[in-house]
This record gives sequence, structure tokens and C-alpha cells, in this order.
Amino acid sequence: MNATFGTAVELDRATATFSQSNAGPYTIARAIDGDLVNFGWAIDGQLSRAHKAAFETLVDTPIQPTGTRLLLTLHHSYGVEHALGRFRLAVTTSARTAFANGNEGISTPGDVGADSIWTVLIPRRYCITTNGPLTVLPDESLLAGDTNSTLVDYVIEADTTLTGVTGVRIEVLTHASLPFTGPGLSNINGNFVLSEFLVRVGDQAP
Repeated sequence: MNATFGTAVELDRATATFSQSNAGPYTIARAIDGDLVNFGWAIDGQLSRAHKAAFETLVDTPIQPTGTRLLLTLHHSYGVEHALGRFRLAVTTSARTAFANGNEGISTPGDVGADSIWTVLIPRRYCITTNGPLTVLPDESLLAGDTNSTLVDYVIEADTTLTGVTGVRIEVLTHASLPFTGPGLSNINGNFVLSEFLVRVGDQAP
């Protein structure tokens, strides 16, 4: 997959149902701050639970004559075994007032919008930079295996018939195969640190 595919999508108003406030803080806004090394999004304080995060696109993605293709990179650079274990991606074209209210979820859950406004992305191609296991489950979530590595990128390519995308959502999900059921790969507590979330968009032409 070409990491320079299409054009970069600028994300704004990071919102999460929960963000870790201690030892950082490791809030969802850290996942789109352009810093690929320091901090990121984590969930210590509500571990072993599913959580959601949503972002607005600063501008609607362009109308593509052959359909929209997205390239999504989830970058992890915090210590060994702190990558995501299971996650699912979705997009929306709903009005930005319907989701992503900018609440990072430190004291109260942020509003990431109703499930009905989100279209789950079906991964077309996907890889993990450490060549570890990454598998698509029946619900279109991706399940990773332990790579015992510090620097881990998940790169997912997905097509959608939607155009003019206004938002992107990440769900982090539990699974029986993960340490403490996840949603991260940390052997200590099942946490993760999503250092940076990057989105690129282009057309579906071969």
C-alpha cells in the first residue's frame, strides 16, 4: 500500500467516550496532534471495556467519480506491547453537529454520535509494519496479535460509496484472545497508546 496515496485529511474536534487523564494526559486529541512520538490516546481508568472516538474532517472529502478510497494509519510508538488489539473503523457524511462535540471523555463521555449515522468500513487491504498477525473478523473489526515491538503501524485501505465524508470513528473493542480482554495488547493491563491516527483519501481507480 502506498503511504503517499491521495491527499491527507485534516481531522478536528477529537471526541471520545473515555480518555486517560493520569500520567500524561493520554487524551484523544493527542492522537491527531502531529506528534508521532509523545503521548497519544489511552484508557487507563476504564480498562477491559470497549470505547469509541470520533473526529470531524476539517472539510468534506472530495467527490470522487469512481468512489472514495481511504488509507488509514494507526501509529503506535509507546513502549513494547502497547498497540491496539482489536478495533473497527467507520465514516459518516452526517452534519458535524451530530457527532464529535470535542469532549475528550476525561470526566464525562464525549458525544460520538448515534451508531445509525456511521458506516462501518470493510477493509480491502491491510497490513502491520512488523509483519505480525492482523485478521478481519465477521463484524469488520480487525484483531491483532502481539508483535512484541515498540513501533507498530496498522495500515488499512477501505473503499466506500460515500462522498463528502464529514467524520471518522474508531471503536476499540475487547476480545477473549487479548491480555485482560484488551482492547490493547499490554500484558500489564490490556491498555494501548494510539500515538497518531492518520487518514488519506483518493479515488478508487486501480
